[in-house]
Amino acid sequence: MRQNFETNRSIEHVLLLARNLFELREYKKCSYVLKEHLSRNEDDQSLIFYYYYSIWMAGLIRKEEEIYETEAVNTMVNRAPIHCEIQLLEREFKKLYEKGRLTSGINLYLYGLVLKEQERKEDARRLFIQALNVFPCFWSCWIELCRIIESEDLVHF
Repeated sequence: MRQNFETNRSIEHVLLLARNLFELREYKKCSYVLKEHLSRNEDDQSLIFYYYYSIWMAGLIRKEEEIYETEAVNTMVNRAPIHCEIQLLEREFKKLYEKGRLTSGINLYLYGLVLKEQERKEDARRLFIQALNVFPCFWSCWIELCRIIESEDLVHF
């Protein structure tokens, strides 16, 4: 019992540090701090969220930097900047989902965002619906779901 209590306190301290790094927009540092603890506490939904969301945000920042770099260089290349971490996130979320470790609405939503970024709209829609079944008042999830619904036939889910 005492060891379990100490483990929970250790996780609380790590989460506090991660939240502070996240609020400071130090996303790579946040994910680095959480990586070791996530392997030991694979079912902790807060750890899962902060770890993968910080990776997601670091990738988005890099994507925006690429947009500015290509505008500054004014190249003739017509390739759209990609989210550099999308493959890693999709692979890791798929493992967690198949093991049944994505149980919170916010983590299901984040997996849905990853799939939406990969243009897998049907899979993303399914995950957004699952997230809303867990957490019905999740407004961001409702907005993303509305963005990917293309016809009235899909509204009756």
